[in-house]
Order: sequence, then C-alpha cells, then structure tokens
Amino acid sequence: MPGPPALVGVAGGGRWARVIVGVLAGVLPASTRILIASPRNQSGMRAYAEVQGFGDRVLVCAAVDELAAARPDAAIVANASRDHEQTAMRLIAASVPVLVEKPFALTAEGARRLIERAHEGGVPIAAALVLRFAPFVTDLAQLPGATESARVLVFWSDAAAELRHGEPKRYDPGVPVIADVLPHVIGILRDLGCRGAFECGELRLEDGGAIVHLEGSFGDRPSVIALARNAERRQRRIVIETSERLEVDFVVEPATIRRNWEPLPTQPRAPGPLASMLAAFLRFAVDRRQDERLRADVALDACEVVDRIMPSYERAQAGWLGARLAQETPDSGIRYALREMLARAGPELPLDPRLDQIAWERLRASAHGQEFYPFDRGWMRGLTAPSRDSA
Repeated sequence: MPGPPALVGVAGGGRWARVIVGVLAGVLPASTRILIASPRNQSGMRAYAEVQGFGDRVLVCAAVDELAAARPDAAIVANASRDHEQTAMRLIAASVPVLVEKPFALTAEGARRLIERAHEGGVPIAAALVLRFAPFVTDLAQLPGATESARVLVFWSDAAAELRHGEPKRYDPGVPVIADVLPHVIGILRDLGCRGAFECGELRLEDGGAIVHLEGSFGDRPSVIALARNAERRQRRIVIETSERLEVDFVVEPATIRRNWEPLPTQPRAPGPLASMLAAFLRFAVDRRQDERLRADVALDACEVVDRIMPSYERAQAGWLGARLAQETPDSGIRYALREMLARAGPELPLDPRLDQIAWERLRASAHGQEFYPFDRGWMRGLTAPSRDSA
C-alpha cells in the first residue's frame, strides 16, 4: 500500500496559498516537505514559513519550472487565475498530479485542454471546489425535498473589506464575479440534485458588474443566483422552495440549516472542508482513488456556463457604462468596470485612480454614441499611469 507523499508542491504566493500551506502542514506527516513556487512573492512566503515555525519542512522556490523539476508527489495550483492553465500544464508535463483552484481555467477551451492533456499522460487532475466538502451540503441534500425539482435561490456576497483567516480578502479584478463564484455555486447545486447545464434566461447588472443577478434553470429546476462584491456584508445563503422552505446559511461554520425558518440542530465536525479536500486529493495522487467531489468535469461545466453568459454580461456592462458617458469623473461603479476591463486587457497595469481617470477619458472620447464593447483593447494595453513626479 503506498505510503504518504514525500514532497507536495504549492504554486502561489497569495493569501489562499498560505492558507493551503498551513492546512497541508496539519494533515501531512512531519516527514513530508512542502515546496512553494512563487515568482512574485518569494520573500513574503519565506517570511510566512518562518513566522509559522515550519523550519526546513517548507521551502520556497522562484519558478513553477523549479517546482515541476522537483517532481513532487502532488501539487496544488493556487496562483493568479490567469496563470492556472499554464501552471497546471507544466506540472502535468512533469507527470505531477494536480489540484487546480477555481477558476479551473479562464475558458472552457482551456479547461478541456487541461483535462485532455492529463488524461493523455495518465496524470491525476482534480478541481478544488472546497465547498463540495462542507458537511452542510450532505446534510441539506439528505432532507426530504431538497433534491426535488424545486426552485433554488442563491445569495452570495462579499463585503468591501473583510478579514479571512487573519488576512484581508481581495478579489482578482480581472475575473468577473460570475467567473469567480459560479464554480462554487454549480459544484454545490450539483450535489443538491441540480442536473443539466445552467441556462441563463435573464442577466441584470449593477455597479459596473460588482452586482450580477442571474435567472435561469438547471434542467427543470428554476434558479435565481444573486452575486455581489463590495457589499455591506458577507452573505452565503441557499434557499430551496419545495413543499417546505429549506435554507442553509454558511457565512460562518458550522452552517445553519433551517426548515420553514426554524433552525435544525447541527454540530461542528472535524476536519474542515479544506482539510478534507486536501486529504482526498492526496489519496487520489498517491493511490489513484478519486473522490467524486474532485472530478474536473464539474469545473469544465462551470467554465462552459461562464463562456455562455459572458457575451450577455459584456453587453450589460457596455450598456451600463454607455448610460454614464456624460459623467466626467468615474464613480465607484465606473471604476469597478474599468478596472475589470483593464485587468483583463493588461494584468500588469497598476490599480491607480489616475489610471482610472485616463481610461475613462479615453473611453468617453472613443465611445460616444457607439456600441463599444467588446472594443479594441489595444488602447488599454498602451495606458500608463502618470509618474509620481508629474502628479
């Protein structure tokens, strides 16, 4: 029977990568080493490992190629969303089993490339949809009526400023909220009996894309999905309107499940969802026993849903911006839309309010009276923020 892994890799240098490393250190035996690849934050990750007292158990390298060359027994891809596909491809080429954080890839085509390459090489590949490992999903699914053909309502919002695991939580401005959150939503709803692909019948957008309201269906199950960033408070709720009203609120652990507004008794269970997911992936990597909740086809489904929705989203965003072209100074919603567009066009551009103003002025000059989205993003790539000396 295979023993524990000798070396596990983590690609990433941000908050979530640090959370993963901390949990890995708890689920792996002391003999297993963890190698972090962080081209952009080596010093920060070394400082984190030192503060945590990991000693020589946690090492940091400069590049994904170094991580791949070390041939770890398994690796978790938790770097910038735009780097997920390329990073996973390099690890698969080195025959390293990979767990890929959401979004699995930026497009369905990219997701299919990853899955096909992994299957061709016989390399285990898994999707990191951590909430599929949350106990509330199983508990809710077992309630009478929860998986019937009943309407499902999802309310998901993130506060403008919040701490998670002791660090400020930030989103990638180049990843629209639908691409960021729908993989989680689709994974959970799959486990609650929602079959078939989500078909979006109506999309409404507010605050430049920070708030998105989707109405559609999973097969014969009508569904409403309300997503928000920069909200007043964090919200995580799913409501199932069957013969009874079933609701789960998982904004804090353990989640609260209600039947007809009355809380049902729940007990905290260990290990937590992240530890459970990582342990399941490591078993899959070592002995090829796959947990169904790791299947990459659900992540591919989410990518396909996002691909289908994006044209409607871009048209709605264009219409929202177009209605505000008379404004000389961008407000918070305009800045949100501009930063999303800028980050998608040129991820290296700084988040600078002066850059927002320049982009808005150029967009207003080029777009009056025109359908401008999708527009030529070349002018965005050429933008540079004014130097501090000239400010």
